[in-house]
Amino acid sequence: MDGEFESFKEQVRSTANIVEVISGYVPLKKRGQNFWGCCPFH
Repeated sequence: MDGEFESFKEQVRSTANIVEVISGYVPLKKRGQNFWGCCPFH
């Protein structure tokens, strides 16, 4: 079961651009090498 979940996580990481996904919900700003955004729950 754990191996199956790890495989799924790696598949998502390799196919999805997390910055594009999150920026669809929260405005992100580049800060150095990282992106920053406010918590959507506050």
